[in-house]
Amino acid sequence: MNPIKNPILAGIFALTTSATFAQAPIFQAVVIRHSVADFDKWKPGFDADSTGQKAAGMTNIVVSRGIENPNDVESVFMLADVPKAKRS
Repeated sequence: MNPIKNPILAGIFALTTSATFAQAPIFQAVVIRHSVADFDKWKPGFDADSTGQKAAGMTNIVVSRGIENPNDVESVFMLADVPKAKRS
């Protein structure tokens, strides 16, 4: 059983630097994958929630769509404060 109560945040991982990217910052991120009924209708609502995302300490890095199914969505957020994001 996953100890994280919020399944969306269960995918939190830490990105680390390597010798190639010695100057790259270390940050934590969450990847959220889900399907929507209609991407073109869903996206404006997602964009409108940027205030809520920022309040949770989340910065959107990318939103991508599936090749075979354009209604399969993947969003990647950088997290400033993991506990804060979990509470949101």
